[in-house]
Amino acid sequence: SRSAQMVADFEGGHMPFARTHLILVPLGRSSDAGVFGTTLRWGHGSIVLYLGATADEEAFKRDWVAPHELFHLTNPYLVRRLPWFTEGMTTYYGDVIRARGGTRTSTEMWDNILSGFGHACDSQSLAGLRTASRQMRVMHNYQRVYWGGACVGFIVDVALRAHTNNAQSLDTVYKALRQRSMGEDGPLAEDEIVAAFHAPFPKDHWAHAWVDARHPPRSRPDPPQKGYCANVLRPPSLCPCHGSLA
Repeated sequence: SRSAQMVADFEGGHMPFARTHLILVPLGRSSDAGVFGTTLRWGHGSIVLYLGATADEEAFKRDWVAPHELFHLTNPYLVRRLPWFTEGMTTYYGDVIRARGGTRTSTEMWDNILSGFGHACDSQSLAGLRTASRQMRVMHNYQRVYWGGACVGFIVDVALRAHTNNAQSLDTVYKALRQRSMGEDGPLAEDEIVAAFHAPFPKDHWAHAWVDARHPPRSRPDPPQKGYCANVLRPPSLCPCHGSLA
């Protein structure tokens, strides 16, 4: 219920589907709260979670698997699988919604996000992100795709908050994409996703090169003001224009 509340809070107080079918499979020899999970979204949400039968309350509080799988229910509908987008956004928000929900501190959130980025958030890795995403199930480069996509989400989030003085964020773009995908035009193509990430910025804005994984910059741009990173913990309408990472 804690994980479901995090997703409901992200969605504005309700779950993405009126009904969600949840199957819990206990594993007798494991004390990990979340061992594995998978999500389907045909008709209404369906999730299978494998969990440790001996896991205690603290383990469930620290669990990332249930929030991750439940957040998949918010993914926009797509023409074809785009792991860099669906898994990347879900990986990024998996940390963010847990910090917003109070089950981890902001320091823990950023430590995990920055640790996850590793080499997945440099220009060379992002240059091949779309190709790596298409080949993920063959090459088994899951970490690169998940965290490379999370890096793109982070860049859009912080850059958009800085560009609009926190009037908009990745929340704004992501939720709009979901609404579009459920409209008359139906599921979205990859180029529509990238175009939506580009749209809020002027043509010469530094974020463009980082969002378009086919043409990343040769060097890192100047980072936005640190205060906007701190505001990731809150929806944009609740953010001051500046903040502190402390």
